[in-house]
Amino acid sequence: MDNIDWQHRQDIGSHSYQCSHCGKPLASDKGYTGIRQTSQGNRQEYICICHFCHKPTYLDIADKQYPGVAFGNSIDGIDDVSVKALYEEARSCASVNAFTAAAMACRKILMNLAVAKGAKENLKFVQYVKFLSDNNFVPPDGKEWVEHIKDKGNDANHKIEIVSKEDGEELLYFTEMLLTFIYAVPARFKRAIKNQDGNTTQQSQSK
Repeated sequence: MDNIDWQHRQDIGSHSYQCSHCGKPLASDKGYTGIRQTSQGNRQEYICICHFCHKPTYLDIADKQYPGVAFGNSIDGIDDVSVKALYEEARSCASVNAFTAAAMACRKILMNLAVAKGAKENLKFVQYVKFLSDNNFVPPDGKEWVEHIKDKGNDANHKIEIVSKEDGEELLYFTEMLLTFIYAVPARFKRAIKNQDGNTTQQSQSK
């Protein structure tokens, strides 16, 4: 990653936050100060510079940060570009409180996931959900996760009401668990087997 040479940085006091760009927690004391006039008087706001990735984060007078930290965790082993992009998009939407958009992205993940695993394109949405279940891509006792993602995603897409923070984060949690089961767990198992085989080969060669 390129090292950005920020000009005229100041000492702004220590501000602790988690960088949304690289995901690392830090306490930054270098950046820029702005003055906001409020009914309670002048208040300071800050642009902090991460000393790991050198990207900026804006902290307002309530210490709320922009961009916010993406909800949930990155998932290893996702080998389909569209599924990975949609999951990260859903996390990014949640980080800026766009929970209706996050819910719609989670719903679309089910369709893209089914196609990535062998379903035909241009099927009805319910057929994609059935494909995932019938082909054992849904963990035991996990059918309710998928139904919940589908139903809440449908509500976000077809109803007037917006998705609440609680519902949006819950959908992302279930989506993360589903993708972890399908991608991250098998990927970790393959790495463990590969490492075990490598250790066995080294031991055999050393005898």
